[in-house]
Amino acid sequence: MRVHVLNILYGENYSAVIQCVDEKTNASVNLQVVEIVNELVATPTSERAVVMNRLEEKVLHTYKDSLVPINGDKLCQWEKRTVCYDSRHPENNGKEGARLIFHLPYEKARSVNSLEYSADVSREFGSPIEALILLKKIKGPSLVQIDKVENGAVRMCDINIVSYGMPSVRIAYLYFLQRNLFETVSIYVCNSAEEKSSTQSDAGAYDNADEPPCVKKQKIETTENSMFVSCADSPGLHGYWTFTTLESPHSPSEFLLGNISKLNDADSVISRVSSYLNDMQASVVVCYNADTDVVREKLTGQTSMHDALSAAHTSSSTVSLICDLPRYMESVCRLTEYNLEEMSKSYGLVHADIPVLGSASSLSEAYASIQNGYLSDSARVLLDIARISAAEMHMIFKKGSLLPLAEKLSYITGALLNSIFHGFKSDRVEYLLLHRMRDNQYLIPKKLLAGKVDSKDTYEGGYVFLEKPGMYSDTYISLFDFNSLYPSIIQEYNVCFSTSHDLSMDSKNVSRPSLLPGALRDLVAQRTEIKKQMKAGKGDVLLLEIEQRAVKLVANCIYGCLGFKGFRFYNKAMAAFITECGRSILKDTKTTLESNGYRVIYGDTDSVMVDTGIGTSSAPPSNKLLDEISDSISCKYRTIKLGFEKTFLKLVMMAKKKYFGVVHSNGANEIEEKGLETGRRDWCEMAQEGISAVIRVLLYSTAPEEEILLLLAKLKEKIQTHNKESFLIRKKIQKAPESYNAVQGTSLQQVSLALRLQKERNFTFQAGDIISFVMALHNGVSRAELVSECGEIHYDYYMKMQVFPPIQRMLEYFPSISIESIQKLLGLYVSHSRPAQKSEPSDMPADIKEALAVVSPCCSQSQDIGMHCTACAQPFAPMHMKKLIRRVLYKQSAKLHKVKKTCFKCNQSEEYSPICLRCHLPIEWDASNTEHFHEFLYKLQNIFYCTPYKKYITDLLALSSYLTIDISKFPLNKFSDNLYIPSMVNRRDILDRLFL
Repeated sequence: MRVHVLNILYGENYSAVIQCVDEKTNASVNLQVVEIVNELVATPTSERAVVMNRLEEKVLHTYKDSLVPINGDKLCQWEKRTVCYDSRHPENNGKEGARLIFHLPYEKARSVNSLEYSADVSREFGSPIEALILLKKIKGPSLVQIDKVENGAVRMCDINIVSYGMPSVRIAYLYFLQRNLFETVSIYVCNSAEEKSSTQSDAGAYDNADEPPCVKKQKIETTENSMFVSCADSPGLHGYWTFTTLESPHSPSEFLLGNISKLNDADSVISRVSSYLNDMQASVVVCYNADTDVVREKLTGQTSMHDALSAAHTSSSTVSLICDLPRYMESVCRLTEYNLEEMSKSYGLVHADIPVLGSASSLSEAYASIQNGYLSDSARVLLDIARISAAEMHMIFKKGSLLPLAEKLSYITGALLNSIFHGFKSDRVEYLLLHRMRDNQYLIPKKLLAGKVDSKDTYEGGYVFLEKPGMYSDTYISLFDFNSLYPSIIQEYNVCFSTSHDLSMDSKNVSRPSLLPGALRDLVAQRTEIKKQMKAGKGDVLLLEIEQRAVKLVANCIYGCLGFKGFRFYNKAMAAFITECGRSILKDTKTTLESNGYRVIYGDTDSVMVDTGIGTSSAPPSNKLLDEISDSISCKYRTIKLGFEKTFLKLVMMAKKKYFGVVHSNGANEIEEKGLETGRRDWCEMAQEGISAVIRVLLYSTAPEEEILLLLAKLKEKIQTHNKESFLIRKKIQKAPESYNAVQGTSLQQVSLALRLQKERNFTFQAGDIISFVMALHNGVSRAELVSECGEIHYDYYMKMQVFPPIQRMLEYFPSISIESIQKLLGLYVSHSRPAQKSEPSDMPADIKEALAVVSPCCSQSQDIGMHCTACAQPFAPMHMKKLIRRVLYKQSAKLHKVKKTCFKCNQSEEYSPICLRCHLPIEWDASNTEHFHEFLYKLQNIFYCTPYKKYITDLLALSSYLTIDISKFPLNKFSDNLYIPSMVNRRDILDRLFL
């Protein structure tokens, strides 16, 4: 019997369960692997022949009835093995010695701890799955020959690898409309190879019957009468269906016509989804908007990714592999966000590429709601969104070649495909190293217990420096970076577990690369060879590109795993040494280049920006000069190479990791931006376009101020002509909306909107959701709203908070441009020379009025603090004025710093007890009302503005560090509205006087 192994699970009694596809019938099969063995390694007390012989005799005598042959009839054998890592005896790391190897049944091996004539006995494998994978050399999806199967069980010794590769399977894409809720699930099923089928099943449509018909391929018909969006028929499509509990005015026949089943509850949806997947014979499930652990448990009965099915070999589920699409994408592709919109954008997919059909109005409504954060009041629109999204998932998987990429990653590393699909980078590196340890005769180190790793145990990262913020336009600035710096450091200094006790930059022991450097060396060589084949036109270019990408992904995540506390071979000393080397190399690079007469203006972890000294009026730096700069650094190392990346004609360095400039490449110029608002989701499209236009003017114009004023004037004039979607701001909620406190619930726009929609429209939001909204005027008050409910966009908010602040920060490096003129144009300018404004009592809130109340000494009149008695107009003496000011300040300061503990449930206050004596729940500290204190300070400052007592107030406040802000480290203009501590409503002019 030959089967394609897709996944391996834990079984009962130290067995394993392989989930396979029969090579002949293509049917899903679950087989229990029994009689799994573990490998034991005995270290002799001495390598004298007599001791080694006695140890071998002892093993043969003690376990004669249990020993499993290693090779042919051999029950045990001597081998040379190298210690990879021994935390108890680091001096043994890297040492080679004779070891006696023998195999015992896995359960029997667990009881072996010591033997006579042996200094140590260790078990090689940490689990039955690990033993099966490593002893049988299973690497990802594999075709295996099974000699004998009895009652769904197979012995480990009867399994033999035939070849590696993924068979043709059916993939089901599941889109969940509500995160982790089985209330609306849309399914799109297709073949992994998208093979053309010569015949179609005549089975009827999958309707709302209690027992749906079993179909191998659903009959796909495009029905113009359906009011719902449908999927376009294609050779690879096997079926699509949507199951929902949404209340809708549509009739059952209308639902059926649209391939939709209306069900009563979530349990019914789960049951029908599971049945549909089995009928479609889906082996792989790709999920979006759902926790795959929940999906796995509901659909297959597994409680965790590696647990066997309940009654594994009798389970009827055809699903072997489950992919978490966002997590998998995050492990292979760097994006700002891992939602469908960003994933599609990364592969150049547009709406027209999604294989769906429908009326123009239904499609436009659905796409508008998708842009509006997948929110709508219409059940029909929500169902259309779910169907479009499921088809979009298929296109992302297809366009990104994500299945063959996962297959290659699994083959290169030996990790299970399920781990790859869940984005577990550490599993990739773990199995890569385990296979190499076996191939290179290393002893596998014992697993590190999670409890031994201190979560607070950190180390210093990369080195970043900026010589001076500002504009560089007189000379060409060239960017150089080290090719794969951290992997190169591992090879350069032979950084490995076996050398971790004696790491040093002074010694370069390269006579024999250790395990880790050897693995990286082979990966680099493999990628180089693939690139040669691609250049020569040998083989399938697409497959070669996927393979070289997979190799690169594996090599680049090795360093990161060393410092990841969840990694099996986590080693802080190695990770810290690698970053220390990186910092040292970057600093030495700066010193070397400066000693050669160059100016290094910026460095970031593995790259440097070098002032070439060649004027921009001349020709750009020659390749010869650039090579000389690179070679002056590369010649110091064996594997570390500094390469040229690009040259800037003009560059504006705003801060570390934040710059923009003109890149000169192949005779053409293009703008490059890094770390700016143009790449952030919380800046709307309209603002980003305006900022980009200003950047272009700043970099290219000879009269930038006039052009910027003209540009912003046009933007202000035509801002109302933009569609509402261009004002969308996207912000993430880090926790459930109701978990935020009262202040955050009103000040954080995305949270206030989520809370309002939960209350008014019964919408559901969870941690991690990205909420799309616009700022609109509601009864004259600015608030966050959905595009669909938005009445009038608050244009002033966007000009003041989205357009102006980034421009203001950029103009700081262009002193010839007047910020005031731009403020006046946008209506944001406030004169700082106007007379003091007295706060009228009627303007003040009652609590602020009470805070500023004093009693005059002459008439004993209660009044607001001021320089005169309101009853007799007699001016107060300076000493008395200072006394009054000091009194009100100290009184409010005492209130600010007075804290108490209150039970969140019953509001009972406790002064000393850590728990509520009434509810027996933990007591929480009450947050001080800082808003009240800030409002008090503003009013007090307004009253005494332009008086001799203003300085006295400032001196009193200087005694406390509460309001101290060190502005020496960054430019003053960085104090935008978003960075001020208090709320900014109607207070910008006051804070400008305080800080500017």
